[in-house]
Amino acid sequence: MALLKREWIAGEAHVFAVRMHDGQKRANGDDYVVHPERCARRVRELGGSEEQVAAIYIHDVSEDCGVPFRVINYIFGAEVAKLVEELTNHEHSPNMCRADRKMADRVRLVGVSREAKFLKLIDRIDNLKDIEDKSPEFARLYRQESRLLLDNCLRGVHPELEKELEALCQDPRDSSST
Repeated sequence: MALLKREWIAGEAHVFAVRMHDGQKRANGDDYVVHPERCARRVRELGGSEEQVAAIYIHDVSEDCGVPFRVINYIFGAEVAKLVEELTNHEHSPNMCRADRKMADRVRLVGVSREAKFLKLIDRIDNLKDIEDKSPEFARLYRQESRLLLDNCLRGVHPELEKELEALCQDPRDSSST
């Protein structure tokens, strides 16, 4: 049982995200919390549940801020904690190269819930919208990784989001990718 009532979890998750991400910045200089705020707005627009809105607000607090899943479970309940855990990239051996880590993440994501895949689509779309704020090499790599994620893990969840993600995976400098 969650510490919070169901009708409070999304609002409290927003407050929690603001506190946990305090001082963190995106590559473009924005406060980090604008990312989960945009994602939460999109989840609401697409009819997501209160648990999904709460989970997307706090989807990076374990990975980026060290908040244990048991704390998320205690405050927000088992359903939110499960979604956050499904969305979190788990620690890998420090000896693994990025490509191997991302492949391991894709293998894991194949088995997560449809609800978590829906949230992952929204998260990835939002990240890709400002990816050009990173280096061109990283942007290209992230688009390629996103395409692999879509093709291997996220198909069959939400056709509209899948089409949007697919379009964002195209390299804007490559006219042959259109």
